Amino acid sequence: MEIWIILSLVAPFFWAASNLVDKIVVENYLDQPNQFMLLLSQFYSVVAVTYLIFFASSFSLNIFALSCGAMLFCLYYFYAKVLPDEEISSVILVHQIEPVFVLVIAVILLGIYPTSFEWVGFFAVLFGMTYFGFSKKGGGDATISRKNIILLIISAFFGGISTIFADMASEEISTIDVLGQSAIGYGISGIACLIISESYRKDALTIFQKFAGIRVTAMGFTGALDMLGYLAFFGALASSSNPGFVAVITCIHPAVVFVMGILFSVLAPHVYKEALDKSVISKKLISLLIVSIGIAFLSAN
Repeated sequence: MEIWIILSLVAPFFWAASNLVDKIVVENYLDQPNQFMLLLSQFYSVVAVTYLIFFASSFSLNIFALSCGAMLFCLYYFYAKVLPDEEISSVILVHQIEPVFVLVIAVILLGIYPTSFEWVGFFAVLFGMTYFGFSKKGGGDATISRKNIILLIISAFFGGISTIFADMASEEISTIDVLGQSAIGYGISGIACLIISESYRKDALTIFQKFAGIRVTAMGFTGALDMLGYLAFFGALASSSNPGFVAVITCIHPAVVFVMGILFSVLAPHVYKEALDKSVISKKLISLLIVSIGIAFLSAN
């Protein structure tokens, strides 16, 4: 089996594990989503400093890699706001609209117009998300709130921009440099947000009122999982002759999150639990199938 296939399969498992730890940390150890953002930006600041000391191939910075990190900070800012309210499998399913934004941004910025396959994928992803977003639970409540759908769409929009920037950066610098310099962009964005936004600063810094080492440890762990996922993904892109195939394989991410969430709910419900209502699970599975097929079509070329 070729190395890019292995890396493409590994990345979604790191991301899925990171998503589950995110949810567990926010529910059990943090009081504010902005505390999550503060600790995650501190983690990436440490990664940035480590990169500059030990791994930087030169002292020249790439604007695309730095911008990728800044966009990832924005992605996580809106993602964190949703975590306290929704099941993580629902969050990741809705977030899969990101490839649609990549397609739209590519048209606007690069003049690359969709093929017939990509149009099919575009509408499949939108249909799958709409079906799930407007579905009802057994009691009549929405499977996910409209407000949180909007926040996740905004998050996915920034994710789409970050993907474009990462692709541009990877054409000019190595995988390690893309990862390290995007961490610099993420860390700088976190510092800038602390300086500029009084409300963010007030919420985030409350974490030090009752500081606990387990919070830092847990956020370091989830940050490391997320970073390893991106390292595997960037490595797969660099070693594959067809990046579209990489994207097709990594679209198993929401399926992995779904399976992990169910396993935790059954085997360790005291750690994490999702609703095991049959109607909700069936709607997630149908939406997941439609969205995954759509992403495969979007990436087919």
